[in-house]
Amino acid sequence: MAKKEKKLKKLVSRNGVNFIDPNILLPAEDFFNLAGEEFAKRLILTANSTQKEYCLRPDFTLPIAKNYLQNGQNNGEVAYGYLGSIFLKRGDVIAEYKQVGIEFLGYENSDIALDETFDFAFKALKIYSIKPDISLGCVAIFESLLKSLNIADVWRLRILHRFGNQKAMDRLLKRLADLPPSSEQKSEKTKAQLIKEITLKMQQTDLPISGSRTPDEIATRYLEKQELAASNVPKKALEIITNYLNIKGDAILALKEISLLAKENSLDISAPIKRILKHIKRLEQNFDFRKIEFDASFSPRLDYYTSIVFQMKIKDEILAAGGEYNRLLGRLGAKNQINATGCSLWVDRLKGQAKK
Repeated sequence: MAKKEKKLKKLVSRNGVNFIDPNILLPAEDFFNLAGEEFAKRLILTANSTQKEYCLRPDFTLPIAKNYLQNGQNNGEVAYGYLGSIFLKRGDVIAEYKQVGIEFLGYENSDIALDETFDFAFKALKIYSIKPDISLGCVAIFESLLKSLNIADVWRLRILHRFGNQKAMDRLLKRLADLPPSSEQKSEKTKAQLIKEITLKMQQTDLPISGSRTPDEIATRYLEKQELAASNVPKKALEIITNYLNIKGDAILALKEISLLAKENSLDISAPIKRILKHIKRLEQNFDFRKIEFDASFSPRLDYYTSIVFQMKIKDEILAAGGEYNRLLGRLGAKNQINATGCSLWVDRLKGQAKK
């Protein structure tokens, strides 16, 4: 192992950090359920004798989270470090990438976990003498913005689901802007009544009740479509969302612009803004970087991220990425919310930048 990689290994194996090396072959189902279709297309799949699908390890976060639920949850706050390969398709080619990273799971104080994550990323970059640009985003600010606007829940969830995917967001906002005034009336029947009627009709026509779509699923979809048809997103709300997503630039100036947008429209989003400003101040006081920007539209395309997210780059090359993902362990079966924060760095990219 090269000298710099040995330093990385030491960084993720230090006291207080559990070094972990998850299996190379992992059940594909979790990634299908959590990572979305776009990421799923990049998985390298195989199957066992019972046709259960597996994939070559495409990331470390998910298997580490599952390990915590199975083995470390009773220990409360646990830090995991790793250094190893992930495997993804690059077009039709199988590509292997080496990553180093850290995950803080179960920390009651999310600010401490995030500070430790930033500390780790800068220590790793320092090994390669790299001074990065930092790009920040915040899921919590956008969620607070949506909650403060007069939007039906059914549309709010669709807008939030597209956060971080600007093309999909643009298509949805255009669709909402072009919707005619609401005219449909919602059904007065309860979901239970609809399920009963649908079940009866399926039985009368000999359709299987436990087939691809159950009476419960059909009733849920019917009510959802009615709610969509019966509600609009106000033009003013669409204007505010669009203006917010277009804010990007120097972090302090961008957040001031967001605060002004909120004040002008009586929106209560001050708490997540104050929190990210606190972390920006700490970054400025403790670390050496080129610049720090805030991009209101930036978020990983994974809906389990919950608050502050970041990338560290040289020009357009991403060297480190991470943030807070407090919804992940709940999606994996945890009964209560378990805080989670972490980041990954691409080792080959670090090597490449160090040579320039």
